[in-house]
Amino acid sequence: MCCHEKVIYGDELIYDMDSACEFLDVLTNFCMVYPARFRKCPRCRKMTLWKAMMAAWLPESCAYVQWARRHHIRLASRLRLVIAEDGFCKAVLPDEDEGESENV
Repeated sequence: MCCHEKVIYGDELIYDMDSACEFLDVLTNFCMVYPARFRKCPRCRKMTLWKAMMAAWLPESCAYVQWARRHHIRLASRLRLVIAEDGFCKAVLPDEDEGESENV
């Protein structure tokens, strides 16, 4: 999800699933230029422990976020997550169980 365009609007984090980085292989979800990603893609940002602690835009599936949670240093507020795909948005609240969603 880090390789998709994202916008924070109020308390909503909106991921545009149709707008991935040009170097993301959508079949494997791997970066095709990973060793050179910072040179080839100016939008690609290096992950740091500080971002893992503070960046609310990082998805819960991120290994850095999971590490920060395990060490009780995740300080970022939880945002409402909105996935935009094919012109249809699904909103998922971070505290909801088993992927239940509501249409927006």
